[in-house]
Amino acid sequence: MFGYVWTVDFDGTVADTFSPSPNGVGVNEAYLRAVQLLYGDRGVRGFVKVGGLSNRAPGELIQALSEEGDLNLSAEELRADPERLVQAKLDVLLQEIGPAWPRPCTGFLEFCSTLRRIRRSEGIGMTLAILSSGHTAFIEKTFAVWKSQWAVLGPNIIVSDDDVRHLDLPTKDKVKPAPFLLSLVKLQLGTSYHNQRAIYIGDDAQKDGMLAINSGVPFGWFSTSAGSNKPLPAEVTPSIIFNDWRELAQILNRSVKHLREGVDISTIF
Repeated sequence: MFGYVWTVDFDGTVADTFSPSPNGVGVNEAYLRAVQLLYGDRGVRGFVKVGGLSNRAPGELIQALSEEGDLNLSAEELRADPERLVQAKLDVLLQEIGPAWPRPCTGFLEFCSTLRRIRRSEGIGMTLAILSSGHTAFIEKTFAVWKSQWAVLGPNIIVSDDDVRHLDLPTKDKVKPAPFLLSLVKLQLGTSYHNQRAIYIGDDAQKDGMLAINSGVPFGWFSTSAGSNKPLPAEVTPSIIFNDWRELAQILNRSVKHLREGVDISTIF
């Protein structure tokens, strides 16, 4: 039976991590605290100057702070500080995870239920993969809480910044929109991965959209969060634009016959 692969961004697409927790901490606030811990007030000034996190991976943010935020870091700092930044950020964020935070993005639970139902009742492979500039421990803990609350389907695959941060590659080649990232998902699935039956979904019109284009897969634009404020690149024509995951669930429910036939995923949108 044919299988489909739904590769999705995490922050702002699956989980509303940009909204603050009950303690007033979201991803942006955690990064700011981590930057302040590493670099003090000059780091805070640099963070503001570069526009905050702006959906950057840790290595990207360190590079931006050095080059655009006037920190002028040494080669050794550029090499070592992404790891220090991640640990400082996770020290803040992991303790915030609980029943109240982060919440699933609108309709995501229903979308997961639909994938599970189609997988079980129709025997159609429905793989959920997370591709994130965030971190595996945070993603896994979030899904563990959601599973205890709502029995939500967890991802089959997680590819995060943790998988690429230490690789001896130029920063631009291991962050979005580099196609290398999606190739790691493809590598885990082997011959069961086909671009025609795969899609990449994210909230950042530029980074996520161009990642899909560079990887040769359709792009689904979840257009409700901070990343949605960025203009859509001319090269990117989303297969679907939506602000509620239930829209995708409804499309899948209407398209079971076509899914059984193994049609290209773009034809159901």
